[in-house]
Amino acid sequence: MRQAVIDASVVAKWVIEEAYSAQSALLLAFEARHAPDHWRAEAVNVLWSKVFDPSLAAPRLNRKGRA
Repeated sequence: MRQAVIDASVVAKWVIEEAYSAQSALLLAFEARHAPDHWRAEAVNVLWSKVFDPSLAAPRLNRKGRA
């Protein structure tokens, strides 16, 4: 049986096309995949850091509490 330990950076490559995304997709064919219990929190952090554009937050931060 083929097994793999998956970390958050691999999960991010399944969602966002980047270097080594094709290779990481090969891990989906493994019969058993293992990850730490907190993999979801790490994956969200990785994805957030890759897609978050700080310039989008600046106008909201400058509103000074106005909706």
